Order: sequence, then C-alpha cells, then structure tokens
Amino acid sequence: MSKISKPSLGWARVLLIIIPFGFFVGLSQILAMVTLGISMSEKHFHPNTFQAVAIELFMLSGIIAVVAIFRKWVDRYSFKSMGFQLSNFRHEGLVGTLLGMVMIAAGFLLLLAFHQIPVDAHRASF
Repeated sequence: MSKISKPSLGWARVLLIIIPFGFFVGLSQILAMVTLGISMSEKHFHPNTFQAVAIELFMLSGIIAVVAIFRKWVDRYSFKSMGFQLSNFRHEGLVGTLLGMVMIAAGFLLLLAFHQIPVDAHRASF
C-alpha cells in the first residue's frame, strides 16, 4: 500500500511570511532613516550614495531577521540548513568562482562584439 502524501501548502506559508516581512523591512527602513537623521515627512527624498547604501543594508538586516525567525520557529530548521554549511566549500567555491568569471567574460565579449561597449584606443603611458 503506497502512502498518499498531503498536497503542499506552499501558498499558506507565503501568506505567513508576507506580513512579518513587510513589518520588519518597513521597521528597518524607518530605523535607517532615523539613524541617518532623515526626515520622513519629505515627499521627494533623493538619498545620496551613502544614505542609499545604509538604507539598503538596514533592509537587508530586516530581511535576514525575518527569514531567520521564520526558519527557526515556523519551519523548525536551522538557518544554516538553507545551504550555509561549509562542507565541501573549497571545491564548490572554486567552481562557482570560475563559472562566475566565465559568465562575466562571456557577457563582456558579447557586448563588445555587438558594439555596446565603447573602446578607447589610446594607450596608457607610465
């Protein structure tokens, strides 16, 4: 007799994480703006590079926090079980780095071949 599996309730799990996700990311943005001394009443705020990077880093910390909380108390798995173990890291790290370099070089060569990257023909003098 074969065991009948229950259908996956992936959509319900998405609904479980959406509200905390919005809350934590919004809270981290507010915290970033307060930390940087930015007024939240400005309608047309254009951050400089430092402010934009700081706000994005705060948002990243909010995302990591909500995923870690979700993994720990809802999924009942460790955060490391998402692929952060360092077993066989040297081989996979080397292969990943080489594949990344190949993909970037291939993209660059394609853009160069289709004349999408301007090439300056002068030589550097030392």
